[in-house]
Amino acid sequence: MDVRTTLVLLYPDGTAHTFADFTVKQLLISRPAPVNGNDPLAILRPNIGTHLYYNANVLEQYRKDATTYNELLAILHCLGLYRNTTVLKTGKHDEIERGNLWLLRDGEFHLVDDDRSVICVANDELFEKIA
Repeated sequence: MDVRTTLVLLYPDGTAHTFADFTVKQLLISRPAPVNGNDPLAILRPNIGTHLYYNANVLEQYRKDATTYNELLAILHCLGLYRNTTVLKTGKHDEIERGNLWLLRDGEFHLVDDDRSVICVANDELFEKIA
């Protein structure tokens, strides 16, 4: 259920815009402006303790009622956003360059990348929390 709470839009440059007593749908309907030409990285929900990765396509589908709130959560929900602090080597992919965006879900880091799916065990020595 999409409840009214405090929502914080976090942008790549660290800018944060706070919206008090909003639902996610209300926030999307208000169409927040990009900052320095960038969409947000995440919608932080500090009163709930979780985040939503800001995927503009998925959020637009929710705004248009083409997807449900539960479907939105299944796709975008995460416990934090991180960047890898070193080059990572994987079994399927040669290298993942430093500074890529990852979502923390269920004790695992999930790479944010439309072209490849990479999951690795959470390791604070290789990742830096950004939200």
